[in-house]
Parts: sequence; structure tokens; C-alpha cells
Amino acid sequence: MNQDKMPLLRAVMAHLAMGYAAYHTPAHRGGLAVSPELPEIVGQAALAVDLTELPGLDDLHYPRGAIAAAQARVARLFGAAHTFFLVNGATAGVLAALMAATSPGDRVLVPRHAHRSVWSAMVLTGVVPHYLLPRWHPDWDIPLGIDPADIQLAVAEHPTARVLWLTNPTYQGLSSLAPATVELAHRHGLMVIVDEAHGSHFALHPDLPISGLEAGADMVIHSGHKTLGALTQTGLLHINRGVDKHRVAAALALVQSTSPSYIFMLSLEAVCGFWERDGGEKLGDLICLARETKGSLRQGGWQVLGDEVLAQPPVNGMDPARLVVGNGNGGAVLAEAFQRAGVLPEMAGSRHVLFLLAPGDRGDGAGVLVEKALALLPALEGKTWPPHPAGAGCCTPQVVLSPREAFFAPRRRVKLEGAAGRIAGEMIAPYPPGIPLVAPGERLTPDVMEEIKRCRLDGVHCQGPADPKLETVDVIDLPGL
Repeated sequence: MNQDKMPLLRAVMAHLAMGYAAYHTPAHRGGLAVSPELPEIVGQAALAVDLTELPGLDDLHYPRGAIAAAQARVARLFGAAHTFFLVNGATAGVLAALMAATSPGDRVLVPRHAHRSVWSAMVLTGVVPHYLLPRWHPDWDIPLGIDPADIQLAVAEHPTARVLWLTNPTYQGLSSLAPATVELAHRHGLMVIVDEAHGSHFALHPDLPISGLEAGADMVIHSGHKTLGALTQTGLLHINRGVDKHRVAAALALVQSTSPSYIFMLSLEAVCGFWERDGGEKLGDLICLARETKGSLRQGGWQVLGDEVLAQPPVNGMDPARLVVGNGNGGAVLAEAFQRAGVLPEMAGSRHVLFLLAPGDRGDGAGVLVEKALALLPALEGKTWPPHPAGAGCCTPQVVLSPREAFFAPRRRVKLEGAAGRIAGEMIAPYPPGIPLVAPGERLTPDVMEEIKRCRLDGVHCQGPADPKLETVDVIDLPGL
């Protein structure tokens, strides 16, 4: 273990070597006052470094020492002007980025397939969204991304907008990010924020899609655990030159714990060392493994989303390590079959299951997936799905109240059949993929009502509604609405 390049680890180890008599939090005293099962699970060493802001250990909310040096090292790796450690997940970065970039009442341009934490950020900030509808893959029933032409129209239609929010890539690994889009937004005075939680590794290998920082975005949010290998609930918020670092720090202070986990921060520092040392080689091996795995699955009879999707605008890049696999069955049927066979996919869509390959996988690991998949196929009689009509992936929203106004508005529950034309008081999002049919503050239009009824008829699982059977729905209870 090379502590010279890990300033936070070096500071923590130096603190432990001092042998202080501890009369401070945490109360478990390095693991002495916990159930004996916990050290067996997480290890005594992990409990020993579960520390708090002590002399020499710096302060995440006002870093001047070891944490500042660790963050600077990560910023150099990713090419950012400054990087903040996130200990409340990438969600904390999403919340803080929008808070730092906007004021209440500002208009923002947001993809409809953005992560649900963006809606939470809009509640906190009081901004008004204009949604950008993603193009849709008619056969796989997945979003392809936002067409740059649609962004150009939105920028022209909303000249007072303050922020362009982008997602890079989609959950299925498809990228539509282009430097020209960022340049367009900047010419019109918009700040560009990229949620790159599922593409945090893009900046680390030339054969992967372009990263948000490379494209010139002002702020980029990374997840620590999804593709980088840090512990779950970690993340990174990168900013480029020209962004007010102190305003971002002030926003983060509102949404991050005042008792940040040193274990989380150490994992972010450690994973940075891994990528500096072995990242390029490991990602190169992973790309080769993914191509071989896709080839084996196709040869065995499975349908696998591949490079042919690059011919479908606006897609201009694809993460090869995301395996979108199907055979005509519904994703839930496939996921259950794989689970019975001892294989857990990342998610199940309406027409696919998604498997993630990671640098920790080896050929044997992917071989288990191929072996199980080929063994399952004969018993899974596939079918041919009718293509989805254009735009069927999500409905065009009519925003009547801002997310913040809707969140705090009074509401009441009504029969679904009597809700047409009313303003939704709750989110209804078929999951997966979790893209809202309607969000609070939006009108329940005829096309939205039709999709909700279809979901009820088909037994589709939806996130958000208080009534899982969708027999009733919450609506805003304000005069005139």
C-alpha cells in the first residue's frame, strides 16, 4: 500500500499510530462497543478508521489538509478544475449542483428521462422545468437520448433559461452528448450540468464515449460505486473553471452529512489510486471482455443491443460494458429465470434485462453469465414485440405548477376515472425505467390518462402513487385547479 500518494489514508494511519485515549464520537470506540457480528462482517480495521473530524484529519466542509489534497488528486485524474467528495451519494451532487446554479423561479431545460433526484432538486430550488423528450428505440423500448436539434429548439424557445441538464449515458449505456451541444448552451448563457452517474469511467479510456468534462460541461456528477468501484453511497462533484467553487461548497453543506464517513472518503481516495495505476489497462480488458461476451450471447441465440444502435440518432456512443439482452419475453420474466439460475441482472426493462460488466470481472465471471444464459434459452420461448409508436416512451408533460409549488400544495385522493384534466399531486412512473408518465404539478391529460389505465390493466409496477392498484390518484386541491 503506497501511502505517499494517499494523503487522507496517511493522515488517518498517523492518527491511529498516536494511540490517543479517545473521548469523542463515534461511540463504538473503534469497534469495542458493537455486536461481535459487525467486526466479523466489516472487519476490525474498517471500524478503526470510522473516525470523525479530529486534529490532522481535516474537515470535508472546510478542507485545508488531507481531504483537500485527496480531492485535488481526483480532480487531476478526471481533468476537473475542482472536485468535491460526496458521502451522501451522487444524489447530493445533483441537489447541490442545481442549487448552486439557480434561483427560485429560474427556468431549466431537463430531459424527461433524468434521474428522479433531479425532481427532488427542483423541489428544493423552486425552479420551473421545461422537459426535453428523449427519442425512443421502438423495438427495445428504451430511451436513446435527447436529440441536439430538440435542445436547439428549446434554447431558442426559452431564452431566459439558466441551466441545461443532461444525462450521460442512459441507464442502458447510450450517449448522445456532444461538445457542440455544450457550446450552443454556453453561447446562450446557460450553465451545463451533466449527470454522469452511470458514465463515471468515460474519462478514463479513449474507446469509451465522451465524458461531460471533456465536452466542456460546467458541472459533472459521478457515482462512486456504479462503475468506479468505490463504496456504495459515495460520489464526486466536478466543476470546471468559471464555476463559483464557494457557492457549490455552500450548497453541498446543506445536503451532505455534518458527520461525513471517513470510510467513504478513504474509498474514494483508494479507487483514484486504482484508476491512476491500472485504469487504462483494466478498462481495455473490460472492453474486450464485453465484446466477447456479447458475441457469445448472440451466437447462442440471444438478442443483444450492439453497435448497430449507433446508427439511430441521437446516439453517438455506447458503453460496451452494459449488456442489454432479450429474446422477446418481458424483462420481468427473464430476470426471474436468471435469478432462479443463480444470476442477478442489474435491472429488468419491459423488453430486456441489463447486465453490467465491471473491472472486477474476469473471463470466468462473464463465462458464468454466458453459460447460464445459453442453458436458459431453450426453455424461454420468445415472441416478437410490435414496435412502439414514435414518442410512446413518455408523455408530453403540461407543467402547471413548479415541482416546489406542487410538493407543498394541498391534495386529495379521487377515483382515477374522475381525475382527467386535474393536476397530479403525485408521481406515476412505470418502473423500470422510472420515467414519469406524470409528475406532481402536471395536468392529467388524455394521453397520460390512457397510459395510466394501460399500466393498471397490464399490472405494471409504478413508483410514486399511494395506491399501487392505480384505482385512485392524488390531485392538487387548490381553487381553480
